[in-house]
Amino acid sequence: MGDSVVELPVKSWSEGCCEILQPGASIFADNFGKLKELLNQLASEKKKNIILDLEFVDTIDSSGLGLIVSALSRIREQGGKLVLCGVNPYLRKILRLIVLPVEKDLPGAIKTVMLEE
Repeated sequence: MGDSVVELPVKSWSEGCCEILQPGASIFADNFGKLKELLNQLASEKKKNIILDLEFVDTIDSSGLGLIVSALSRIREQGGKLVLCGVNPYLRKILRLIVLPVEKDLPGAIKTVMLEE
């Protein structure tokens, strides 16, 4: 009997000039469909300031990292920003190695985006 994969829950809301996405669990290749869809939708709508709040994410596999890097690249090409926040210490080290912008928490990420606006 195969394992049943549960789709990654993702909260999505706007705050000021920012679009915020908050995955509710670890990000793996077999569960990130909704997150990918929301990132693509925001990029298609040419949203400039996207915050990915990883407060509830313990781990991210290589496909999940690829998704984030790809979204970052697409959003930057359109003149926008993708900022990560709420990252645990282990993931922070990995994300900084691949040069992703990481803020400590959601208020800090919003402040960073607003100051650069």
